[in-house]
Amino acid sequence: ALAYYYGTDGVDDPVQIEVPKGHYLPTFSLAAPASQTQEPISLKRPTIVVLPLANLSSDPEQTYLADGLTEDLVVALTRYRSIEVSAEPEPADFRWSDVDVRELATSLDTRFALGGTMRRSANQIRVTVQLRDGISGKQLWADTYERTLDDHNLFAVQSEIANQVVLRVADQYE
Repeated sequence: ALAYYYGTDGVDDPVQIEVPKGHYLPTFSLAAPASQTQEPISLKRPTIVVLPLANLSSDPEQTYLADGLTEDLVVALTRYRSIEVSAEPEPADFRWSDVDVRELATSLDTRFALGGTMRRSANQIRVTVQLRDGISGKQLWADTYERTLDDHNLFAVQSEIANQVVLRVADQYE
């Protein structure tokens, strides 16, 4: 909560309070002069980057399922005017399983990162999605979705999961 405050409304506060991890006593410090600080990230319209879901199944051809679900997540998020969806990085350049969220968020000037994994076994699909804070790197939310998949419901399953994820993530900003 303090990192959020000092990244938004408290960006100009001359004194900053921190409670070190594992401690109960706060520490106080003078803030760096404005010329040395980064531009604060606006949370009035939060920015979010959607990373391609990582395919954890043993079949590399299942990556198309993960990529399709990633596209559906991006499309569903862009329907919310209160959220800005980052167009970068190039989706093929990053996968959720091997990204440093804080480093990525800093380089893209985005506040949140959404990503996860997808597994398929026979006609079952399991998708785990996580939302992480780009400042602290902490996981803010996660959920798992399991569905039966066949040739006739692929798009419906992808859309259903994407819409459920986006409702959980985006509704707090409406």
